[in-house]
Amino acid sequence: MLNATEHAGTRLPALGSRLKKQTAVPGRKKPGGLLHHTSKDEDSSDDEDEEQVPAPKASISLPSIATTRSSASLSAVGGAASPTAAQSAKSRTGSPAHARGSSGSPLAAAAADDVLATTRLGITLRGLRKIAALLRAQFGEAFEDMSTADVNMRYVELVTERRRCRLVELAEVVAPADVSPPLYFISHCWKNRAARLFGHVLDYLQSASEEVAVW
Repeated sequence: MLNATEHAGTRLPALGSRLKKQTAVPGRKKPGGLLHHTSKDEDSSDDEDEEQVPAPKASISLPSIATTRSSASLSAVGGAASPTAAQSAKSRTGSPAHARGSSGSPLAAAAADDVLATTRLGITLRGLRKIAALLRAQFGEAFEDMSTADVNMRYVELVTERRRCRLVELAEVVAPADVSPPLYFISHCWKNRAARLFGHVLDYLQSASEEVAVW
């Protein structure tokens, strides 16, 4: 028969195997705010649960996203241009260089503003008679059969080639006093005879002042 000591020794390990060791874990609070002891088993289960929770992804702050947009794109989304952009656009369209054209010269500005830039220089009736007389002297009787295109190629292009200008801009051929804004514009086919053109214009305006200019 076993004594009490032996009996206790044989039974204690069996009892101990069924006991849960309680270990106090300081600092853990119940939902009510009271401290309680947690077993190692519960603590390990909490750790296992925590290990199963995936780590949060790296967050992107909103200010960093906002700074990636340029000021121009932000203003376009908002539907209103910034004052700086509006002022720069106004300076481009309202600058003297823009109004004067690419060359920037006063003549270029005048040509752009004048709707009759190519027809602003006419010749007076007095000057027209002088030109007719000059051509008859230059070509003789052949002038009567020359077309306006012939006069242009055989005379006008030759005398204006060096200066690359209009005939009325040659002071040695047409006096500056005979150059004036035109009051009459004559439509004429270049294949027609030049002598006929001179005759019809001078006959039609025979009662007009010598200062009247035509083109």
